[in-house]
Amino acid sequence: MIAYVRGRLGYSQRKVCRVLGQARSTQRYPAKDAAAERALVERIKALAAKRPRFGQDRITALLRKRTPAPGGLKRWEERVEQETAGERAAPSVPAAPLLYQ
Repeated sequence: MIAYVRGRLGYSQRKVCRVLGQARSTQRYPAKDAAAERALVERIKALAAKRPRFGQDRITALLRKRTPAPGGLKRWEERVEQETAGERAAPSVPAAPLLYQ
């Protein structure tokens, strides 16, 4: 709609968005892949049918666990951080209690 009005009347994006009451950021928002979205909805429905007592949070956790991250590296780094969290040095504790004078 914005592109049509801009092309037809020659106004700037800012003016057209202001007149139509639409945020300019919506014009820069990329459309999602409809096929990928449908596939995700089907996976959610399949998991919900298989495990009817699971809520939204648990189904989301299952999907994230089974789906590789887009970058791949980020999830690997998170796993390494979790594995090495127990190996960190314990905070230093004074040998003798502090006494106030």
